[in-house]
Amino acid sequence: MNIYKTFFKKNALFLSIIVVVGLASGLAMTRLLPLSYDVSLALNIERKTNNTGEFYTYDGYYAIQATELFGKSVASWFVTPDFVEDVLRNADKSDIAKLSVKDFRRIFTPEQVSANVIEIRFGVEEIELGNTLTESITSSIGSYMDTRGIKDYNIFVGTPVIRQVDYNPILFALGGGFLALALGIIIAAKRQHYWEK
Repeated sequence: MNIYKTFFKKNALFLSIIVVVGLASGLAMTRLLPLSYDVSLALNIERKTNNTGEFYTYDGYYAIQATELFGKSVASWFVTPDFVEDVLRNADKSDIAKLSVKDFRRIFTPEQVSANVIEIRFGVEEIELGNTLTESITSSIGSYMDTRGIKDYNIFVGTPVIRQVDYNPILFALGGGFLALALGIIIAAKRQHYWEK
């Protein structure tokens, strides 16, 4: 224990300077990061009603179950490379060829909120791109349903909610401080080891 106390006493000034530099660097990072926006988009699934008559007492219950299963299928489209590629192509994204299969799976984050509501989240650099991708998603869903002969459901794409990403300066500063402290300890230990030799 005395070894550690001696080490920190000996290198207190150096480590303090390193930590202050790390804190300042972390804080500066929040100013240097480019503007980005989070987009949340709701998809509402509606099952087309069928005139089933009086013999189908439980049709409403099964309809909810069927809609939920279809909702899971729709959510899975947004991690399927061919669907995501179609969305990006409709939005005239020029860098599609540079994307790997894993990249396609990470662009959209789908979450089934209820049996008939799916939330799609994604990030963009500009507000206009968020609106363009929303229009592209609407178009791709329509063509996807047509090519697969899905006629029992309608999918309504809501208005996107777009908000600027706010980076927490305290977290960035603390992260920079901890990294700087770790680096400072390594440098101080190596320096001390070198001088002892």
